[in-house]
Amino acid sequence: MSEQKHSPEIILLDWRSTRPLQSGVIHLYVVPISGIPHNESELNFMLNQDEHARADRFINPEHGRNFRKVRGLLRHLLTQYVDVAPQILEFNYTEYGKPFLKGGADLQFNLSHSRDMVAYAFSLDHELGVDIEYMRPQKDLDGMIRYVCSEKEQVELKAMKEEEVMDAFYRLWTRKEAFIKACGRGLGMGLRSIHVGTGESRLPLVVEYKNKILPMWFMQDIKPPINYKMAISSNYPNDI
Repeated sequence: MSEQKHSPEIILLDWRSTRPLQSGVIHLYVVPISGIPHNESELNFMLNQDEHARADRFINPEHGRNFRKVRGLLRHLLTQYVDVAPQILEFNYTEYGKPFLKGGADLQFNLSHSRDMVAYAFSLDHELGVDIEYMRPQKDLDGMIRYVCSEKEQVELKAMKEEEVMDAFYRLWTRKEAFIKACGRGLGMGLRSIHVGTGESRLPLVVEYKNKILPMWFMQDIKPPINYKMAISSNYPNDI
């Protein structure tokens, strides 16, 4: 009989009162972007050229300001775990765009933002992916279901009442996005190739990819703000 695996403990924290990060633990912060302090001169000093350039490319100035706030808070949170000033932190990116700290030792992190909410996750010894989505109505929900859902999930959704479908769709979508981000392999993995099911669960979920169970990975729903769905994906200890 194989040894039972224990998923890391997920601790939801307030960004204004961080605590030391320990092995086997994931720190999660869920923050309204509108509630992040916006000190323009401080952000101008803290962010690097690339971040300012990305912010400037937004057509809507408010979206650019929000991007600066999200990145500024990321830098603030990272300094709680590494002894480096926020303006000195340097990021590298994997082939598929997953960020990591240059010289950041074992610290893993991931973030996701949608509408007015942003989620940040941090761990010392687990790969991480987090996804939060505002549940906006889809003009072509059937088309999105065909793009995102496995054949089994499509059958599950078709059996639901109409008013239940969108909630279930966003639930499985955030799970899959979190998993893809944790793997760091991008959308080329194919969302339809991942099967996680549509039902609600308070427990870590098994990940099935291309009809094979991936025993080292799990997904877990996180209680989201109203009108959002959120999930985190990570791997079990010693399986990185």
